[in-house]
Amino acid sequence: VFFASHHSEFWDKQIADGFPFVHQFLSNRCSQLELVLKNDVDVLFIDSIVTFSKKEAEEIKAQAKLIFYQNNCESYALADAFILPSLHLPSAFKQGVKGFQFFQGLQYFTFHPKISKLKQKNPISKVSSIAISSGGSDQQTP
Repeated sequence: VFFASHHSEFWDKQIADGFPFVHQFLSNRCSQLELVLKNDVDVLFIDSIVTFSKKEAEEIKAQAKLIFYQNNCESYALADAFILPSLHLPSAFKQGVKGFQFFQGLQYFTFHPKISKLKQKNPISKVSSIAISSGGSDQQTP
């Protein structure tokens, strides 16, 4: 397993802090196919909003399985498998799409081990305010 990403504040910090896994920065969109070819990749797991043309997806899929995680862009149906932990989808999202596996629901959400180990607290009887934050962790990631 190794990681590939575009330059961003998030990834630059991870690398500067001694990211413990093999990592490669992508220089351009086409380098994802190069990544698959040069490294004999069996599965390309995309956890970012990355749009592929049909030709790009087919070239990658000729060499490796293509899995999208939350990559809900217009080319989502080009993947071999699509994982979407969110329960919210446009009604036409899967309409007429064949040939890929679709996994949806909170059971596919990935939590950092420190969060998973937190103990549930008893709720208080009165709640005066609630803050909810969701979305991408790095807005600079393409």
